Amino acid sequence: MNHWVITPILLPFFAMALFLLPFRRVLAVQRAVALANGGALVLLSVWMLLRVRDLGIEVYRPGNWPAPFGTALVLDRLACLMLLMIHGLSLVFLTFAVVRGQDRAHPLFHALVQALLLGLSGTVLMGDVVSLFIFLQIALVSGCGLLLLANPGSPISPRALLPAAAVSTLLLVGIGLLLAATDTSSLATMAETIAATQPGAAGLMPWGAALVLVGFALVAILMPFGLARPLQSAPAPVAALCLLIGSTGLYGILRLSTVLLSPLSPLSGLPGWLLPIVLAGMAAAGFACLKQVHLSRKIALAAGMGAGLALAGILLGSETGTAAGLLAMVNTAIAGGTLCLIADLPPRCRDAGTRALYMIAAASLVGAPPFSGFFANVLLLRAAGASEFIWAVWAGVALACATGLLAFARPATAGAIPPSQPNSPPSRPGFLVAALCVTLLLALSLFAQETARYIKGTAYHLLQPLEYIDVVLGMK
Repeated sequence: MNHWVITPILLPFFAMALFLLPFRRVLAVQRAVALANGGALVLLSVWMLLRVRDLGIEVYRPGNWPAPFGTALVLDRLACLMLLMIHGLSLVFLTFAVVRGQDRAHPLFHALVQALLLGLSGTVLMGDVVSLFIFLQIALVSGCGLLLLANPGSPISPRALLPAAAVSTLLLVGIGLLLAATDTSSLATMAETIAATQPGAAGLMPWGAALVLVGFALVAILMPFGLARPLQSAPAPVAALCLLIGSTGLYGILRLSTVLLSPLSPLSGLPGWLLPIVLAGMAAAGFACLKQVHLSRKIALAAGMGAGLALAGILLGSETGTAAGLLAMVNTAIAGGTLCLIADLPPRCRDAGTRALYMIAAASLVGAPPFSGFFANVLLLRAAGASEFIWAVWAGVALACATGLLAFARPATAGAIPPSQPNSPPSRPGFLVAALCVTLLLALSLFAQETARYIKGTAYHLLQPLEYIDVVLGMK
């Protein structure tokens, strides 16, 4: 049995437990453990990605209970991509918090960050919907805790976090309906049950699947919109970490639409009705972004538009569309987090170099050439060529790019970046961390061929769900 598959969950768990011991108030110990753990998770994620690329899907069954009786942790190409993105970016954001001294805000800061990583890692590894939901709740609660505790000077109203509670309720109801209709929580067993169901005997399955789809779509798109006001008062690393939660919504849509709603399923046409709603939401977000003055809110709305483009590609259901969605997801996570860090840099660091970083990150986030966001848009437009929504997708991509460029160009042409934390101390190391994020964006563009090869391979395997199902059920 491949016990190492559970390691991305165990490392944050033990680090979080360590931060709750009596010496948790020793900040130097917390920083050393958090950064060492983050580095170990990044190295582990790289090793996992290379191993799965060469050897295929890995499965770990705690207690060695087979499906459908026991849960399973499944490591495939999508899970490896998500783990590398989450752990790599979280290490960069955590480093920024350390060099800027923003981890001093609360003694539980590092414990909550580890809890967030625990929830995100578990969400992408679990092979059953109940465990996936539980780990997603851990991530949501940890993110809300960071927003509430990390900025005591400007407290955030708990009412601003109601979108997270609404999404959790919607997902819980949808998962309950799926469990009632299929008598199992295992994704693989549930997929077999749905595929064997006659179209006229689906019962509660379409309703459950629709609610879960909408719930994950809200996590992916509306969470950044709902957090626009809280992110305005949150420190930059906290805002960037919370934006990562939206990626798990895209992951949930991908996993649900490829495993449960495969072409063999009577529910295969269910995601189609969601695409026009996503495109309409992107248009509304674009115009709202134009009206915003505060940079943090612009970043949240633009990140929501990027997630919308990624979701549009996924909902098209083709290999090219799925690849476009994956690339847009990675680009949005890196560019959105980078802009959060740049917005937090003090006026003393806002020279020509900072403005250059700002323009590169903003252009990549809104999909301007020649950056990775533009490549994602090209793939999306190519995928839309065979869809009945071709004109809607083209209009959505053009509108998102145009409104995003206009919204972010205003502060850049004024010669200054609006400060999100006006009283922050000067920090040249913070500038270097932000420059590292921009370097990641440039690397994603410079090595576009290698990136596209892995992402297209991931999209191909996602659209072949029988391999995933057979491995989880022990048939392969």
